[in-house]
Amino acid sequence: MDSDEEEDYIPQLQIQVTILFAPVGGNLHLFEPGEDGSVANPSDVRQGSLGDCYFLGALSVLGCNPEQINCVFPAGIGGGMQEYNKAGVYALRIWRGGTFRVVVVDDWLPVDEIGQPVFAQLPHDSCEFWPLIAEKAYAKLNGTYEAIEGGHENIALQDLTGGVAFTLDLG
Repeated sequence: MDSDEEEDYIPQLQIQVTILFAPVGGNLHLFEPGEDGSVANPSDVRQGSLGDCYFLGALSVLGCNPEQINCVFPAGIGGGMQEYNKAGVYALRIWRGGTFRVVVVDDWLPVDEIGQPVFAQLPHDSCEFWPLIAEKAYAKLNGTYEAIEGGHENIALQDLTGGVAFTLDLG
C-alpha cells in the first residue's frame, strides 16, 4: 500500500453476536390457539426496553380480531396459518405507501446477556412469539428498531390493517 492508499484505508472490526434465544419452560409457537379457538389475544403482547408501546398497542388491538391477524400473517403454502418453522422465516403484510408490502424476517431476535428478548417480550404464560416477529418486521420496514421508538397508535393500526387513520376531536 502506498501512502495515498493508507490515508483512505479504514480498518474494520468484525463482531459476532448471538441473537437467537431459547425460552425457558416451553417450545416456541408463532401462534398458540386459545381455549376459545382464537389465534391470538391482547395478553400475548408485552413491551420490552424499546419505546414502541404505540405499535404494541396496535398489535393488542389486532389480537382481538383473528381476521386482521390472518391479514398481517398471510397464509403459507398450502393455505394454512403460518406456524413456527425450523427455517425461522416469516412473511408479514404491512401497509406502506398506498399498498401492502410483504416483509420477510427471520426469528433471530436481539437478546440480553441471559438470552431473553430485549424488545417485545414473550407472554408470561406461553412461548408464543408472533408479537416479536411483527415488531421485527415493522422495524425492518422502518430501517431499524430505533426508528420505531415513539409514534402514534392510529398510524400503527393503519400500517397493520391498511385502514384510514384519523383523529376525531370530541371536545
